Amino acid sequence: MKRASQNLLADTHALMKSFEACRTKADLKEAVRKVSEPMGVTSHLVGIVPNGTVRPRDQPDYVLAGTWPSEWAKRYFARQYVQDDPAIEHARTRIEPLRWDSARAAGVGQRILQEASEFGLSHGMTIPQFTLDGLKIGVSFSGDRLDTSPQASTALLFLAATAANRGIVIAQDGAGVPSVRLTMRERECLLWLIEGKTDWKISVILGISRRAVERHM
Repeated sequence: MKRASQNLLADTHALMKSFEACRTKADLKEAVRKVSEPMGVTSHLVGIVPNGTVRPRDQPDYVLAGTWPSEWAKRYFARQYVQDDPAIEHARTRIEPLRWDSARAAGVGQRILQEASEFGLSHGMTIPQFTLDGLKIGVSFSGDRLDTSPQASTALLFLAATAANRGIVIAQDGAGVPSVRLTMRERECLLWLIEGKTDWKISVILGISRRAVERHM
């Protein structure tokens, strides 16, 4: 048991060192691919969640690393799907991972999920990440044979946090982090969300309506 723990610690240290060595988005993309492939991941995306409407030409700047099919990415950006994507909405307002097969969507959101499946993006999960300065990041992993065992799921959670952290560092070094300014109320809601509070609990704590909480998210 002790040797197994030591091996796990060594593997974790090696993974963190490999990500620290990433200097570009291309480096990060390759690092995520290398670590996630053994868990059945065939496509991944690490991206900053927009806080409002973003022009199609600016949307690629929000991608920190990814291997989404290029034709899907073009369609996604051109049609402004970021505004209605159920995974993006989840990353904007929740802290727990979202498995795509359990996503609730209707209208445009449902169409996005259906069209994504045409590009091989039907089985996967999105893991929300947050930074102290208010950035919300969505890390998605997709694969027809995605390993959903407890051990693999835990590994993907750790990978998501590591990739998001390194992605922000790389983007900041290149002055490539899109400006996302939060109001004081939005920051308060976000901090309570990180603490695991529900929308209703946050509304009680801050003395505002639940609808107001949802709007600030």
